[in-house]
Amino acid sequence: CEPGGEENLAEQADGPDAKVRKKLAELPDDFTFAIVSDVHLQTDPEHAWNQKFKLSIEKINEINPDFVVLMGDLTDEGHKGNEVARAQYLDFSLLAADLKPVLVPVVGNHDAGEVSTGPDDPSRPLFLEMEARLETFSGTYYSFDSGKWHFVVLDTCLLYTSDAADERSSV
Repeated sequence: CEPGGEENLAEQADGPDAKVRKKLAELPDDFTFAIVSDVHLQTDPEHAWNQKFKLSIEKINEINPDFVVLMGDLTDEGHKGNEVARAQYLDFSLLAADLKPVLVPVVGNHDAGEVSTGPDDPSRPLFLEMEARLETFSGTYYSFDSGKWHFVVLDTCLLYTSDAADERSSV
């Protein structure tokens, strides 16, 4: 949960990610999930990494897990917060929209920098915009329930900044 603990649970139930939370919470205890990491999407659609991500999406849809966790580094230059980063996030969103399972994105150092400058880091809005476009979780750290399991997604780029003491203490 975000800072505030239990009182934030009510907000989560009604928040922008309520639909995805509900869908995951209703999965049976024997759910399945896939993990993909280090996509490093480029601006060139023909780049080998972009092509590999397209193939990954096809394979994941074929396997049909209940959800897919994208373990960070979705883009190659997202951490720069510039127009190239914006283009990469948009391209990522367009490709990831073809995923049939629920998407669980995790921010990585190429998405928000090795050590983020904090909540106002210029790369963060781009990551959050991508989440909104794909109608998935809203935030760079969150938790959710699926079946009898509880998952915690941490933004380690943010947790180790000097202005993140509240976030560290809530984890």
